[in-house]
Amino acid sequence: MNAHVEQLSIRPDKKKPAEYVNRLQVCDKTGIINDYHSQEGDFQVSLFQGESREERDETPVKYGVQGFCTKKFEANITTRGLDFSLLEKGTRLAIGTAEIEITKSGKNCHEACPLRELTLDCVMLRACAFARILKSGEIKKGDIVSFVD
Repeated sequence: MNAHVEQLSIRPDKKKPAEYVNRLQVCDKTGIINDYHSQEGDFQVSLFQGESREERDETPVKYGVQGFCTKKFEANITTRGLDFSLLEKGTRLAIGTAEIEITKSGKNCHEACPLRELTLDCVMLRACAFARILKSGEIKKGDIVSFVD
């Protein structure tokens, strides 16, 4: 099975929850159009490995506490079939008509996170990545995700 986009979301306003959408318009200068995170820099897009959703959602049951990120983090792009262990800084991916470059693999753990006291094997360290847009375009739910040489 090919790696593909399982879910897309944007957050037009910091104070409101993420909205699930069928497509994202991305710009190489500012990131995702209509997303409050839209800016220049290395963290224009967040990704999450869909296969890890169940592990993330079961964290409070397993450890008896909710982690900061496992509770509130919502990636812009959730994938299925993409091996996140291969996503190193500089890895380039083609998704839809856009191209992105991984700038960070894994999510930093907040020092005050209650989960951190119980385990250092948080799913968010393994199943998240951040990227910047190299080529503007459109990303749609169901689009194939492929590595660019």
